[in-house]
Amino acid sequence: MTALTRRFVTALVLAVGLSGPVRADDEMSIAVITPTIAPAAQDIKARGYDTQDIVRLLEEGLRNSGRFIVYDRDKTNEAAVLAEQAFAVSGKAAGNAAEFGKLKNVNLIVQPTITLFKAEVRSREMDENPGRYAKQEKASITINYKVLDTTTMQIKFTLNVDAQIEAQGSTANKADTQFSNEGWQKLVQGITKKSVSSIGDRVFPLLVVRFQNKQIFINRGEGAGLEVGDIKEVFSTSEDMIDPSTGKSLGAAEESLGKIKIQRISPKFSVAVPVGELSGEPKAGDTVR
Repeated sequence: MTALTRRFVTALVLAVGLSGPVRADDEMSIAVITPTIAPAAQDIKARGYDTQDIVRLLEEGLRNSGRFIVYDRDKTNEAAVLAEQAFAVSGKAAGNAAEFGKLKNVNLIVQPTITLFKAEVRSREMDENPGRYAKQEKASITINYKVLDTTTMQIKFTLNVDAQIEAQGSTANKADTQFSNEGWQKLVQGITKKSVSSIGDRVFPLLVVRFQNKQIFINRGEGAGLEVGDIKEVFSTSEDMIDPSTGKSLGAAEESLGKIKIQRISPKFSVAVPVGELSGEPKAGDTVR
């Protein structure tokens, strides 16, 4: 097996944690499949945009979060891996491969559906520079995510994520009303960033790790969707309430303690400070949203 092939197979089949190793009990294997396009978003096809851009950036973001082992489910890449396995067990190769035809299963499948896409482009002649046109682009996109348990096919959760962009384009010698590929890329970057954060929050909720010297330490670090300056709310949680008639959990009661602001982001955790006075002292296990 060539060095290039080894790098390809490793990137495809093995998990890559760019923010450092995580504990085994924190690992969750996940795969993102090709998005489907609802009728209200069919303009994406007409404009020729590549929806695999969404898959690639989702995979990158989930992997970089340090919480997920991400597996590729692209059929072309799968065929390439199986072909390499077949070569490895054919007796023609010096090295070994995984047992032929067996690729590792994942815990969760992310199924995106693009439910809405709108793009608006305005091109106007510049008063100060006749014959030159300024271009302004606006666009919005909404994606519904269905996250499935691969063992039971149970729908673990669904969520809707939306994003918008508004940008002033470059000037030209003629009017241009075509939404640009650069605009599409910015829109995809915005929606996938929010999506990674939303999916991560549902699988691994933001929790208080420690409250010390008026600082709140949170169990989310670099590459997980948080940014310095983000405003969040911390909720004090109690023990689960149990329905006396069924014996099932009703969830924990929550009480808002107030707003906090992300001040610093480290590889494995973040630090926030209160915005104003908190109504109580946060404790380990309290929820942040």
